[in-house]
Amino acid sequence: MVKKLRIKFMAVTMSLMLILFAAFFAINYANDYYSNVVDTSSTLEHIADSGVFTNVLLTNDDEYVTEEIADEDSLIVGIIVDKNGKILSQQKIGNGKSKPVNQTIIDKILSQKSDKMNYKSYVFTVKELGNGNKLIVLQDISVKNNSAARVLSTIALILFGIISLVLLTFFLSKFITEPARKALEREKQFVSDASHELKTPISVISINAQALNMDSENIHLKNILSETDRMNSLIENLLTLSRYEEVPLRDKSDCLLSDIVKEISLTYESIAFEKEIGYQYDIEESITVRGDENELKQLAVILIDNAIKNTEPLGLVTIALSKKNNHCLFEVKNTGKGIAKKDIPHIFERFYTSSSSRNDNSFGLGLSIAKSIVERHNGTISVKSEIDEETTFTVILN
Repeated sequence: MVKKLRIKFMAVTMSLMLILFAAFFAINYANDYYSNVVDTSSTLEHIADSGVFTNVLLTNDDEYVTEEIADEDSLIVGIIVDKNGKILSQQKIGNGKSKPVNQTIIDKILSQKSDKMNYKSYVFTVKELGNGNKLIVLQDISVKNNSAARVLSTIALILFGIISLVLLTFFLSKFITEPARKALEREKQFVSDASHELKTPISVISINAQALNMDSENIHLKNILSETDRMNSLIENLLTLSRYEEVPLRDKSDCLLSDIVKEISLTYESIAFEKEIGYQYDIEESITVRGDENELKQLAVILIDNAIKNTEPLGLVTIALSKKNNHCLFEVKNTGKGIAKKDIPHIFERFYTSSSSRNDNSFGLGLSIAKSIVERHNGTISVKSEIDEETTFTVILN
């Protein structure tokens, strides 16, 4: 339970931290981008005022003049257009790379608001010239933003952040769940100690009641014997559950699950017949799993017994065991009242009894023990139920 709690804590904390980290990164990136646009725009205005792009002879041809001046480290493009926005000349300074600047891009730039400094990846400035002509100085900053050094530094920053978050949440999860772990350990120890201490007085009461009942039958003595049997059953279940949760399953052997399920199914067939319940089982032969035979028998007993107890006369219990995708699939179905949706998430909790079984003298430990057995065998157990229709317990073992 503590392990699951730590995993949930790590998942929640990691998610929140990753969201904050992504938000910080996005804000930082947007701020860098805006600063880059402002700085580049200022530089372009200075270049436009310097006259480096206006010292070019214009032609009357349909084709505009293109000239390259390799003086700068970054590629900057200067374009002169007429009053209709048609390109008259285009010059480039620098040795960098840039996307081709065509008439469509120029038209889009000229249609921007006067206070706009960028269009897509282009940062630009527009300067009025004589005769209605305009000088557009622009630079493609996508190359600058996507440089190899920048990409690598970004990836390194992200990886460092993720590793730091994992280590931090792992440490925090251990620190925060430690009180819960200690509380659970104390609870388990108390249940185990109390169960051991109760065994002796309950046994003494039972023996004395049996001795008195032999001399003269008495309804009160029968009630005492009945209740001591129930208490003994509760104590045994508590000790079993405590042992399963504290001691991992180490001594595994090959168990013929087909024979185990068939044996338990045959045992309960007569009980189902007495209750006038339909009883069917379909067990595939030669299915073997690694585990503890006695625990697997107890698992089958709990699920089949639970199904019969919750099936009304003329109802139906169906047991199936099969092999699917290299997994053993053990299913126990029964018709009846079903389990309410609000009860399903808690059905495997100790001492929890659903609203439909509050008066059946159940302690609510059987399904908890079943879940512990399945988890000890590295399997999963689940339940599906429809009210007044069918309930299905499904166990998947490797």
